[in-house]
Amino acid sequence: MRLATIITILVILASSVSAHAMRNGCHYLDLYVSIEGYQIGRVKCSKGKVHHHDPNLLIVEQFDVKGPSCDVAFAQNGFEVSKIHIQQNLCALKAGDIHVSHLSGKVPTVRIEKGSFSKGRRGAIAITGFR
Repeated sequence: MRLATIITILVILASSVSAHAMRNGCHYLDLYVSIEGYQIGRVKCSKGKVHHHDPNLLIVEQFDVKGPSCDVAFAQNGFEVSKIHIQQNLCALKAGDIHVSHLSGKVPTVRIEKGSFSKGRRGAIAITGFR
């Protein structure tokens, strides 16, 4: 009986924290690219989901109590030239922890702005160049 009570309490707490995260915006992760001739291409998320995707802005969000984890391709003149993996921890736990890893092609230069659960700030990754 105690185990069932503990599980119920944990589910209620997780739902409450998740609802707060949804209101304060930290459950989103933004990816910007504003380099002439480059666009955000294909996106495949193993965790989380795509909220918005256009050529220069990608917004992914946590889903099902998991932070977003996605492979993102970049195109130049219609051809894929780079691919990275982006990941943000679950908002309520460590929203500020954002990881970017290079998978293939040109290596992007990135600027990361950590999110904050307590301040309701979403995380952001800006692609500032390619080498």
